[in-house]
Amino acid sequence: MKNYLDIYLFIIIVTILILKIFYFNNQYILHDELVNLTTYYYKETIFLKNFPNNHLYISFLGIIFEYIFGTNLLFLRLINFLAFLLILYFANRILKNKLKLYLIFLIFLISDILFAYSFVLRGYYISSLLFVIIFFLILNLEEKRDFKNLNWIFLICCFQILNNISALYLVVPIISSILLNYKNLSIKNKIKSFKLYFLFPLIFFSSLQIFVTGLYIYKIYTINTSSLNFIFNNFFEFFRNSVNTIYFSSYTSSNLYENLNNLYNQIIINPEIFLIIFLCIIISLVNIYKSKKSLINYIVIYFFIFFILINKFPPTRVYLGFYYFFLIYLFYNINLNKFNYFYLNNFVILLSLIVIMGIQDTHRNFATIKDDQIKLEKKLICKLKNKNFTEIEKHMYYYLFLERCNKRRNLNEFLNFYKSK
Repeated sequence: MKNYLDIYLFIIIVTILILKIFYFNNQYILHDELVNLTTYYYKETIFLKNFPNNHLYISFLGIIFEYIFGTNLLFLRLINFLAFLLILYFANRILKNKLKLYLIFLIFLISDILFAYSFVLRGYYISSLLFVIIFFLILNLEEKRDFKNLNWIFLICCFQILNNISALYLVVPIISSILLNYKNLSIKNKIKSFKLYFLFPLIFFSSLQIFVTGLYIYKIYTINTSSLNFIFNNFFEFFRNSVNTIYFSSYTSSNLYENLNNLYNQIIINPEIFLIIFLCIIISLVNIYKSKKSLINYIVIYFFIFFILINKFPPTRVYLGFYYFFLIYLFYNINLNKFNYFYLNNFVILLSLIVIMGIQDTHRNFATIKDDQIKLEKKLICKLKNKNFTEIEKHMYYYLFLERCNKRRNLNEFLNFYKSK
């Protein structure tokens, strides 16, 4: 019983956390959640990238959840939290140490940004889960030489970029380390796997994203002979504008060296994120120096090099897409065998419980649109009728129309309502 006490306690506090987030707190929607939910949760717009957002995973899973349960913010938010629970599962598989697992959970609870993004409708936690799975697959690739893992790594990397272009920060180092430093497979076979499972799928699905985004830019809502002729006659302009919107917009062009003060502020506000990444870089350099030339070590070094060379200044939330890769790497390289696990495990769990019980607002510092939501709930009549709504109120009203009136979403219906005056 003593050996399993901490496991039972951990399960209990995770259950308490789930209840606190999803049962004891009202589910008020955030602005970005609202726009994602009303804009991208359709089969017609799942590949739309009118902004360099990260909606592909969350939209795909959201469409499935909505088909089963209908529009329900609580169930949709559970998708992301499920990703967090799976991160803990793979962290345990990789680290094989309960104390390290509990410390990861405690760090998650303490950090506002890590905590809040674990359930809001953004795809960073799903992306982070997939990078953790890549970590797991790379270890299997090196230890067991199961080369099927290589195909999965390339395929996941492909979809990481399709989901969010910022995934390149870690995708480029992963692919570079495999092609340059993995010696157990010939370069010919590595290139073959790279083409079949990364390059070709990326070209195919990116083409879909470029096409759908072009339709949005030129306000083409119906595919017919006239629209196809327009696209054909203006193909290069259509293609260029779509590519610029997806890959080279103002959201992706912020210069790192021109924003060093902002980078400093990022570090001050979220020290737990940047400290862990910095420690990982130091550890990887030391490991390489000591001839511990594993792919994981090279990936961390290449990440730092690529981050400097690309010279882009991402918002803090972008780091969430690969944060747990670095956090697991950190604990993977730390030896905690000297500690008394029974007392320390339960101490960390007790700290976690204290933090959870002290949480008043699960949204932390993230502003919801609570007032607008409450106001429009009173006006809801289960009919799509514009009552001089502002743009964001139209999004809110349609979301409430779907959820409270138990309606099925329809893109044309939403567009007609959105364009109404």
